[in-house]
Amino acid sequence: MVRNGEPSAKKRKSVKVCPSEVSDMTKEREIFNTMEYMESAPDSDGPVKSWIANQTEGKVGDFVDNQVVLGDVVKEVVSAVTGEVLATVYCVVDSTALASCRLAAQSWGKPGNGFQRSKVLYSITREVQKQSKLLALTESMSTGVHIRETKEAVTSLIQALYHYTGVTQPGTPLGVVTVILPPTDTLLVLAKHAVPALAAGNTIILQPSQPLPALLFAQLCAGAGVPPGVVNVVCDRETSLAVDGVFGVGDLSAGDLASPVVGMSPPPGRSSMVVFAASDVDSAAQTCLDKAFTGYGKTSASIGRVLVQQPVYDRFCKVLRERAPRLVVGSPLDGCVDVGCSVQDTSDVLEGMVAENGHLEKVVSERKGSTMPCTVVFGVQPSSSLWTNDPLGPVLCVAPFRTAKEATALLNHSPRNSGVSIWSESNSLIMQLVKSLNSEIIWVNTHGGAGSLNGAEALRAFTKAPSGVRSVPELQPTNIAKPVVGESVNETVKMLIGGALKRSCGETYRDVYNSGGDKIASVPDANKKDLRDCVEAAAKAQPGWAGKSAFNRSQILYFFAENLSSRKGEFASLIEKCDTGLTNASEQVDRAIQILFECAGRCDKLGSHATPLGVIGVVPSSPDLPDMVRMIVGPIVAGNVVIVVPRLRSSPIAAHLAQVISVSDIPGGVINIMYGSQETLGMAMAQHPVISGLWYPNSLKDCATVQKEVTRTPNKLSWVDECNDIQTVVKRCLFNKNVVMPAGNSFAN
Repeated sequence: MVRNGEPSAKKRKSVKVCPSEVSDMTKEREIFNTMEYMESAPDSDGPVKSWIANQTEGKVGDFVDNQVVLGDVVKEVVSAVTGEVLATVYCVVDSTALASCRLAAQSWGKPGNGFQRSKVLYSITREVQKQSKLLALTESMSTGVHIRETKEAVTSLIQALYHYTGVTQPGTPLGVVTVILPPTDTLLVLAKHAVPALAAGNTIILQPSQPLPALLFAQLCAGAGVPPGVVNVVCDRETSLAVDGVFGVGDLSAGDLASPVVGMSPPPGRSSMVVFAASDVDSAAQTCLDKAFTGYGKTSASIGRVLVQQPVYDRFCKVLRERAPRLVVGSPLDGCVDVGCSVQDTSDVLEGMVAENGHLEKVVSERKGSTMPCTVVFGVQPSSSLWTNDPLGPVLCVAPFRTAKEATALLNHSPRNSGVSIWSESNSLIMQLVKSLNSEIIWVNTHGGAGSLNGAEALRAFTKAPSGVRSVPELQPTNIAKPVVGESVNETVKMLIGGALKRSCGETYRDVYNSGGDKIASVPDANKKDLRDCVEAAAKAQPGWAGKSAFNRSQILYFFAENLSSRKGEFASLIEKCDTGLTNASEQVDRAIQILFECAGRCDKLGSHATPLGVIGVVPSSPDLPDMVRMIVGPIVAGNVVIVVPRLRSSPIAAHLAQVISVSDIPGGVINIMYGSQETLGMAMAQHPVISGLWYPNSLKDCATVQKEVTRTPNKLSWVDECNDIQTVVKRCLFNKNVVMPAGNSFAN
């Protein structure tokens, strides 16, 4: 709008800002500029105190025969958070744990009991999962390790339990085993020694330095159904027990040396890191700060020494100089704290060693109370006491190096080197270092993690006579009450396609008769359109299923076994209905559940180069439930997906199995079940180019014709035998990729 030839000024609206809002915005701007933690976010210690209060008369003692036993020797457990007495432990001098273990070992480790142990270990896993927060809090309050790190340790314990749940017994167990638990890493030592000892059939006596986490674990085992005397805790480390083997981490006593088998490891040192010029230096520096002070620098996962190649040494040190002073040291239960420490932590000796090297450059974090701050020392010489002695504590030593050979020599001559993380983008250099470094575990471009669990190989240390023959449990028939037969609603049988229960596109049905000639059901008669839908759903689901971790796949299959077990009576009655002369229906269900457990246990034991075939067609010739489950679940263990056409007489059983599959967290399309003519659908699967393998036993009609059709498709595999071994089923549905990598010449001179 123009007035008198001049534009008029626009009327501006005035905005009134409350002074408190200005103050809040200034405060927020300051927080973003400084990135400082303004407030704490501690976890509550109430659950741990409540658990202690609920013990016998509020007192904590040894744990023998699944109950608390109070003794005369008194030990106090001090809270790492507040410094107050958290619990008083009444230890027994002459413990009866050994006699209890001897008695329990007769049934726990007997031949043929492997499957029963697997079920108990699975129950322990579930109990530990439910109480994972309480277990992590107990470990953190006892040791001073940050709650973030103890939660990771609980996860490692759960993974170990899942892993060894599926491992069968390789030989005769030792008998009674003592596991020595160190002041820190209690849960990790449980995962490494106690869990495989239990899986091998041994009974165990835990002798902890910090009793509360071990006592809680033993009580969780008792709540999961572990028989009395299998898991015991003796809190007095001075108690000498004439056991069959001693394992764990710590110093041996005179009584331990008398044991026939000693698998003790000395107190571990800290890990090391080597950073090469051809690497992501910023990520390496950040990982170094995150992991160097794990457990206040007192655990095997914490980093004590860092070697950085000369060209990137200054850049690496610059990142540490900028970020190390910002580390926050405080309560292990505080989520806003970077490094947790106990209020009792004193490091006078370590501070004296740092002072002796006062000529070296160093940066420190803020000091909290009397605890030593996190300290990074630069330019440490390999002859320095800080490098050679590697004292446990919040000190990180950084040194330069020139060549890979020099770095290897420095690391191999470092005392108590529990692990090495290699940072490089050169695969050939990494391969050489992996061969050359003398270290128990090596990480590549990362740091932390327990590494792979070795399955049956790990159990050999806990057995008397290694054997390659797997024990087959002798299952006893289970007395299952039959449901009352009355007027029931007519059942609609549907196919399982893409995770949904669907009718056939042809809308035709087939009548199913049992061995006595009586009609028992009507099932959809699938056609090629139904097969096309199954292949489409399976091909869509296969990449996602193969991309899941082996641990995730095993959890899903364990849940499948849970749901099948909950409907055991229903399946036993259905099997008897389909085969009127059958007398071992309950045994078939038990065997099917055992196969599911074995398949779940094999998920993480396939090897790193095993690759799934893809979509597998399965046409089982046996009407028995265990054979059907073996042929369905075996291929999916390694990441394959299946399309199943069962025998017509067992179609009602397969239909109920499809209902269980649909509620067992198995992704849609991983297992697809159709009903109809095995010959017609088998020929259609042989002709389909997407299906990578076909299991069509030679006992079925037109087997030769189907196999001839399979050969027309390049790289399609087929099998004609009736395989009764789950290991063979799994291996046939895999192929190994050969990776050829040049070793390089970094060590040529």
